Amino acid sequence: MQYEPTIEELRHKYEVAMKEKMLVRLEKERLQARTEALEAQVLPPPPPYIRPFPSLTLCTKKEDLCVSS
Repeated sequence: MQYEPTIEELRHKYEVAMKEKMLVRLEKERLQARTEALEAQVLPPPPPYIRPFPSLTLCTKKEDLCVSS
């Protein structure tokens, strides 16, 4: 058939494009990991989590709630 060489050429171009895409993705992931590692060395750690509300405990009466410190 006359379409066979064209089909093979297109298949080859597709395979090359997919390999390049995979390599770009791998390099992107590698650079992201490297960036995160460098940022961890340079940036200060985030502040500790502080609870926005004090903890609540029940009082002796059923209806009341007491704030414990």
